[in-house]
Amino acid sequence: MDINDLIAVWNHANCKVVDIRRMTLRPGESIPSYYVPSRLFLMSIHGNATVNLGSQVHRLQRFTVLHVGKGTVLNIDAGSEGLDYYSIYYKVSMHPSLPLEIATLYEGAKSFDHSYSMTPDNSVALYRIVSEMFKEWEK
Repeated sequence: MDINDLIAVWNHANCKVVDIRRMTLRPGESIPSYYVPSRLFLMSIHGNATVNLGSQVHRLQRFTVLHVGKGTVLNIDAGSEGLDYYSIYYKVSMHPSLPLEIATLYEGAKSFDHSYSMTPDNSVALYRIVSEMFKEWEK
């Protein structure tokens, strides 16, 4: 899916946070494979790891953001530095009065189930937002 189409779909989405966690893996520690129960954003904040999503392999370093679709098999193997990260599980629904063009894009691509990783340009600002979300979630 074209990035502009993906952005257009996201602009019409209603997201509900289901859970936010801060996790730490020691060097060489792994999280056994499991099916992701809800869509997931994962943001690494320190360390490194290799993430297997079925046939896809992603390398996590500081401030890498990983999106995982619901039902994807996820496995995380921490590297030599271990890994600290936030995980944000969410559910999504589309606005009832969705424009036909956007509805067609959404149905055709199921864009919220794609897995991808990136390192944002302003990762420190995103880190602050995610850490504040976590603090609020714990209250």
